Amino acid sequence: MLLKTLVCYLAVGASCALAATNTEQAISDMDNLAKAIRDARDSVYNYQGGLSGAIDTASAVSNAKLAARNARESLAGSNGLTPDEATKYYEAYTKMSPVLLDALTVAKDKAPLYKEAGVSPQARETVQDLHNEKKMFQEQANKQIPEETMRKAAASNEQISKAFDEAEAAFL
Repeated sequence: MLLKTLVCYLAVGASCALAATNTEQAISDMDNLAKAIRDARDSVYNYQGGLSGAIDTASAVSNAKLAARNARESLAGSNGLTPDEATKYYEAYTKMSPVLLDALTVAKDKAPLYKEAGVSPQARETVQDLHNEKKMFQEQANKQIPEETMRKAAASNEQISKAFDEAEAAFL
């Protein structure tokens, strides 16, 4: 009986530790996403035209997409966030979202240079891919994050969706 109780406590303790680790990883991945978006934004901002520069920016944006997927997958592995964990995650999100909005504004502003280089369709497709990743992330967040926290992020999410739509349209 004592052994069963001990095993039960160990299992519960391991589950709690794993959940904490998953949440910490999800927050870390959100921070990594902010950095990857910042790098992509800087790359697009520094783009002066031409095909070779477009390839460089595509690489940076691809890294941001990978970071977004990692953030989404980490969130999925968190098995739902407690209100305290959701607050910490939301804080990481609030650091990332202005960077993303700025990156989308920069992309929209640089769209004419991509058109001149003849790579506007590819750039638009990349923005669409990122937008799709954002939508999948949103679906995952709705499953993992308490509704109260999601309500706090609603205005920002709408603003980001609008910025994606505007950036996509700029590449037409």
